[in-house]
Amino acid sequence: MALPSPMIPATLFDQKAIVYTENPVTGAFDVQAKVDLPCHAGLVSTKGAPDAQYRAELLAIRRLVWAPDYVMPERAQVAIGADRWNTVAGSFVAPIWPPSGAVLYRACDLVRAV
Repeated sequence: MALPSPMIPATLFDQKAIVYTENPVTGAFDVQAKVDLPCHAGLVSTKGAPDAQYRAELLAIRRLVWAPDYVMPERAQVAIGADRWNTVAGSFVAPIWPPSGAVLYRACDLVRAV
């Protein structure tokens, strides 16, 4: 008998995001790829940071977590409320539940857009 895949409760996705991709003509992130993406953007832990400079760098990063059914482009900009964040290429993860092979959730790092 296969074990069911655990799910992250939807109540933990307490924020909504709009995902934008790059406009190929202008280069601006103004093409809406996803609206009302349930998510949570949290602070990255500074525990274990060796010095104040490294802690400050970590405090500038957010970790975005969302449900597994949406695959976000690696090059995107995310709007959460009035704040805009750029995704960090190479930081995307999609942990797998070994018994079923199902993706549990998706996550990536964000840095504030300028």
